[in-house]
Order: sequence, then structure tokens, then C-alpha cells
Amino acid sequence: MQVVVDALQYSAQPAGVGQYIAHLVAAYTAGFPSDQVTAFVALGQSLPGTQSIPLLAAGASSAQRLWVEQRVLAGRIRRLAPDVAHFPDYQRPMAPCGPSVLTVHDLAAFLYRDTFPPLTGYVKRTLMRRSVPRASRIIVPTQAIRRDLVEQLAVSPDRIRVVPHGVNPPPSVEPMIPPRPYLLYVGTLEPRKNVVRLLTAYGMLAQDHPDCPDLVLAGGRGWMAEPLDAARQALERQGLGPRVSVLGYVDRRDLWRWLKGAVGFCYPSLYEGFGLPILEAMAQGVPVLTSRGGACGEVAGDAAVLVEAKDVDDIRRGLDELVYGSAQARGARAAAGRARAAQHTWAQTAEATRAVYLEAAGASG
Repeated sequence: MQVVVDALQYSAQPAGVGQYIAHLVAAYTAGFPSDQVTAFVALGQSLPGTQSIPLLAAGASSAQRLWVEQRVLAGRIRRLAPDVAHFPDYQRPMAPCGPSVLTVHDLAAFLYRDTFPPLTGYVKRTLMRRSVPRASRIIVPTQAIRRDLVEQLAVSPDRIRVVPHGVNPPPSVEPMIPPRPYLLYVGTLEPRKNVVRLLTAYGMLAQDHPDCPDLVLAGGRGWMAEPLDAARQALERQGLGPRVSVLGYVDRRDLWRWLKGAVGFCYPSLYEGFGLPILEAMAQGVPVLTSRGGACGEVAGDAAVLVEAKDVDDIRRGLDELVYGSAQARGARAAAGRARAAQHTWAQTAEATRAVYLEAAGASG
């Protein structure tokens, strides 16, 4: 089978969709070496196991990438005439390009509009509305997103396939050992991730437990981050400024080291399509706090401390349970997390994705 992948979002420091592309393509080309995979990439990037074709200037903006995807990509795909083209992030060219699979990671632009800059949210909603009907098949990572897609865009359920993400086994690394124990958050610092409420709840925890672990935030600064700055200033006024560290982007090996050394992992996101960091923390044996309901609750199951994402008091309660729960409870949670993470592999993701490719290639839509 000949497959084309729109990998223009892949970069040397991938996050989110870029990570999905990298892991899926690596597992796919390893598992199905007889398939020919062509990846359209940004200049200077390549994906092992694929024929990587540069189609975008290095360092191009999101707007430039969208222009290439809408104005150039379809014609290049038609020339190759693959069995199927995969668009791994919610939108595909409006022009015909043969059988196609579209991955819709989440419906945040519809359900949490105030967490996006207005123009960004409008573009996402418009492109998704126009792309979804044109796709032969649609992949979503969780049942929660399947329900959202049906409800928000009236998509027929028989066109949607749930394909969970995988998680790589942790590499053998030494843990980070800073001067004090720490809780860890990993993710882009933007409103949907709910970091402001996490910081507020952490301040409440530290008032009651002055000996509590520090808080380490790992991830690049995203849009609309001003409230985060205000929350950090509030902690500084409490004398807790030195207890909160913001690392910025962390490479994969160091991220595993930070995970391995953490007392607990905090991920009270307002809304996720899947929540891969939850499984990565579980794979490392770190007790997890995350949001009840939605994709986070679906992925975490009963292996995490679950909290109401919009309730600061409940997040503070969860942090107390995460840190000061009994050693027996912490051990049981870590073991359950490891078992849950082991149920998700990228090889399984690649196999299920190939099945969707075969469906799309034989579909008339």
C-alpha cells in the first residue's frame, strides 16, 4: 500500500501533533515495511523509514503552513496517486486528493472557545467544518472525542474510528535530583491546560503543608499566557516564588528524567483529546492527578487521583491525596498506572491506523 502523510507539523522539537506524527510513522514503517510511506515535511526535516519530501520553508509560521496545505499539497498528492493520504491534524485540502483519513484530536475550538485567540479559534472551526465531510474516514483518539465529534459536527458514527495513542516504554535514565522533592506538570502553558488553577491550588497546599514538594512546569509558553504570569506573581507574594520552576521546552530524554524523579504528576487539564503525558507518567511509575471525565478520565481510569478541573478546592484536595496519601495507596496507584500504560503501544496504534487506511482506500467517499 502507498501512503502519503502530511507531516508539515513535524519538527526537531515536536509537541502535540508533532509527537503523534513521529511516533505513529516510526511504528508504522517498522511494522509494515512493505508499505511505501511518503511524508511531506518542512525543509531540513525527515522521518525515518519514509520518503520525506520538503514542501515548506524551515521555520514557517502556522499561517504559511496552512497556505501550503490548502494551495499546494493536494496537487502534489494527486501526482503521487497514493492509496490513501493521512492528514493528522483536523484539516485537509479542500481540493480533491483521493481517499483520505483525517485525525481529529479534539473539539476544543468548539467547546472551549475562550481558550483560543479569536482568529485562531475561527480558523480551526472553519477548516474542521470543511474538512470533516471530505474525509473518507476519521480517526479520533478516545470515545470522548468520538461523542464530541458526533454532537458538534453531526458526523455519522460509522465514519469514525477510535484509535488510541501509544506510549513508549521509559528509557533507562537516572532521575532528576534537584535540592527539593517536586511535583511535575508537562504541557504547553496555555489556558486549556488549566495551569492557573493548578498554581492556585498549589499555593493553598503550601499554606497547609509548608514542607510540600516544589512544583515544576515543563513545556513551552503558549498563547494567552498572561493569567499564568499573574498566578505566579500571586505565589511570589506568598513567598512561594522560588518553589515554582518553569523549565520551558524539555527534550525527550530529560523529560523522562524529570518524570522518574517526580513525587507526582499533575495534569488537571480542562479538555484533552487523549492526554499522552498521563500515560507517560504512568509508564514511569509516577502517581498521577488528572481531570475527572472526558478524555483524561477515560485514559487514566481508576489509576489516578481524579479531580474536577474547574474546582480549585478539589484540585487542592487531589494534590493533598497525591502527596500525603498512604504509602500503600501510592504504591497501588503506581502499579495500576504501569499496567494501564502497558495496554497502549504505538505498534497497536499503527496496526489500527493501517486498518483505517484500508477502509478509506476502499471507500467511495
